[in-house]
Order: sequence, then C-alpha cells, then structure tokens
Amino acid sequence: MNTSRNFLEAVVAVVNRSASDEDFRARALSDPEAPVREIGGELPSGVRLRFAEDTEELVIPLVRPPATSGEISDDSLEAVSGGHVNWTFGDILGLNK
Repeated sequence: MNTSRNFLEAVVAVVNRSASDEDFRARALSDPEAPVREIGGELPSGVRLRFAEDTEELVIPLVRPPATSGEISDDSLEAVSGGHVNWTFGDILGLNK
C-alpha cells in the first residue's frame, strides 16, 4: 500500500476511534505517532503529526511551504495556466512526490 495513503487512512482511523475511546484519545494527544503506528500507519519521512482537542477557539495552523529556488517549473505553470489548481491533501503535506 502507498505510504501516503496508509498514513492518511491511519490518521482518519485514529480520529474516529478517539471519538469513542477516551484512553486512546489521551494517547493520541500525548504521543500522536504511537496510535497511528498501532493502527498500522507509517509516518512518511519528514512528517510530524499533532492532534489537538476541539475547542471553541479558532486555531488556524499555518504551514510554511518549502524553500524554492524562485523558479517555477513548467509543470507548475501548466497546472495553473487554466486557472484551475488540482491539489490534494497529500500534495499539501508533501506526500505525493
């Protein structure tokens, strides 16, 4: 199975199980990688995971994109030339390389 897909499926499984299992939720909050591995997921290289409790507070995580050379690749230009961007969650996390 694709590591990116395996990882994302495991994260969804952790979130779902955390909704009904308080002990599992506590482990996910304190050591997020352990429950992902327990479910069978594998964190891709360079990915750090953090789960947070839902609160009334609005939290917007900002992810700084990787540094670039300043040049835009032909593939990137072609991808947006029609005004449409076809990105996936895996692309944003850098998992679809």
